[in-house]
Amino acid sequence: MNIQQAFNATAADYNDLRPTLIPCFDDFYQTAVEVIPGDHTTPLHILDLGAGTGLDSGMVQAVFPNAEFTLLELAVEMLEKAQSRFSQMGKSPKN
Repeated sequence: MNIQQAFNATAADYNDLRPTLIPCFDDFYQTAVEVIPGDHTTPLHILDLGAGTGLDSGMVQAVFPNAEFTLLELAVEMLEKAQSRFSQMGKSPKN
């Protein structure tokens, strides 16, 4: 199994596993959002390499509603999860 196949195989459970696998999960992602400069209305353009299911970008999108995202991900099933996440927020990232 190559890396792309491995990520595709775990796409369905990936988000559920993150809090277990990452110590201080909430603090980790909250800090990543907090260090972004500008106020929350700033129109950011963000390139997310290895976007996975869009978990990190989705958290940024929630705080910066005017941000635009380009998501790149090798695993198609992960990218489909990211697209679903953004669709639920009324957004459509480029890929």
